[in-house]
Amino acid sequence: MRVRIRDRSTKQTKDQELIQGVQKDLQTMSSIPLGGTTYTPGSLVAFIQSRIDAGNAVETTKAAWLKAVHAYQAIDKQADVVAHDLKWFVMGAFGKASPKLADFGFAVPQAAAPTPEQQTGAIEKTATQKATGPKAKRKVTGASPTKS
Repeated sequence: MRVRIRDRSTKQTKDQELIQGVQKDLQTMSSIPLGGTTYTPGSLVAFIQSRIDAGNAVETTKAAWLKAVHAYQAIDKQADVVAHDLKWFVMGAFGKASPKLADFGFAVPQAAAPTPEQQTGAIEKTATQKATGPKAKRKVTGASPTKS
């Protein structure tokens, strides 16, 4: 059964052991056929070392990438605040409907149209207020409402 090592640091440790084994026990062999390729002890050590080097390069590159991502996220968060404030500054300076907003890439703010659900809710609220308001109470009781 073949055990597959997925952790890079464990694999690098095992690769280092492979190199030590080749250098210790296979130096007298002239050729070693492995994986469809024939290696000399020196070329086999170089090949295994290239995987160790590639793994180290991955770690270095990953660390640099993560640092760049964190730097971008910090700048991006601050830039969002600045862009938002700039939009309101420009609208205050030139007016909310000014064509100069387009120079900054800003659209003229539009009032959001109410959804059908919002319209229905507003109609129901108005009907409820009319049904339970002071005039409606007067119709039911015949007395004028008292203020508390």
